[in-house]
Amino acid sequence: MQRTPYDPSLPVHVAGGAHYACRMCGGGCRSYDVLLTEPEANRLSYSWWRSLLNGVPDDLPLVVLDSASDQYTLNRVDDRCVFLDTDNLCIVHKTAGLDAKPIACQFFPFQAVQTPDGLHTSLNVSCRRLVEMNEADPPLDVEAGRSLLARAQAVATIGESIPLTPEITIDFATFNTHQTHLSAILTVPEDSWAGVFDRIIMAADYLWTLPGTSIDPSIDGLSVFHALYKRMHAKIDSRSSLRALYHRSEAAIESIFNNGLTQPSMPDGAPSTFCAQIARQWLDGDQAALYRTARTGWVALILALLLGIHGTAAQFAAGQRADHALNEAIADSVDLCLSPAGQIALTEPAQQALLRNLKRISEL
Repeated sequence: MQRTPYDPSLPVHVAGGAHYACRMCGGGCRSYDVLLTEPEANRLSYSWWRSLLNGVPDDLPLVVLDSASDQYTLNRVDDRCVFLDTDNLCIVHKTAGLDAKPIACQFFPFQAVQTPDGLHTSLNVSCRRLVEMNEADPPLDVEAGRSLLARAQAVATIGESIPLTPEITIDFATFNTHQTHLSAILTVPEDSWAGVFDRIIMAADYLWTLPGTSIDPSIDGLSVFHALYKRMHAKIDSRSSLRALYHRSEAAIESIFNNGLTQPSMPDGAPSTFCAQIARQWLDGDQAALYRTARTGWVALILALLLGIHGTAAQFAAGQRADHALNEAIADSVDLCLSPAGQIALTEPAQQALLRNLKRISEL
């Protein structure tokens, strides 16, 4: 995946079922590091903002610069954005209007990927209230998205040639063929968790048939989870948002360690259909392009669903509503796969070992 300037001449494709209206939960303002352009960083560093803030120490910089990446981000306090008010609303938005917010904040949870056949738009599946969206909410505002993209520095882009694995390249038409197969498997709603788990197994079975790196038979099928757990506890990530993410994700990984890749105990019902919504946004939106290879993006979807289901079981057992528990657990799992720990853990051998393990389950 590369990032290139937005091409406004491209036709727009909107993911099926992409309806959205902000529930003002403040989840995105607590879970992510907001990346800023230099003009945004300068504007949001002004000292006069401080009189509007709540619970932000006077000596805490509002904007920080990562010297390694030369990237500006909004600072955080108590695992929330410095501009998040006590009413869960953005102080910048309330004071100066929507257009004063960073582009990254205005864009969320809109997702866009440029491809040879157009601009694919979808919902960022890390939104923590996505489970509540339905057809009563407005569809994605494509024109508003175009306006934001025109002001963005770059957009995730895939070209005519796409890496399937580090060693194998496929053309865009072949990429679409695989996406269509996975969509036929994963975007079918299921009212039972057994049905959802069966579809995850079927998708893994299909990915196993794709050409890939041969692996040592001795590699454990849970190696990706062991690698995730190790990296999460290596304390290499200083950002508070990542530390909080890793802490929330522990229960899901520990559940898999204790129970294996099985369907955890949860009541059947409507929340299980949410997995199909997630897969629809991921696949229709070409979100696999956010990863270093197409297969990594597809395996990350399977991994996020598995982690999300096991994380939901742990949260449900603790008394949380099943629908919100599933939404939060999957959102955390998606973020975990995109985090430094996830990128390191999703090696080619670990991916293959996971797929092989799930294929063996399908053969039982």
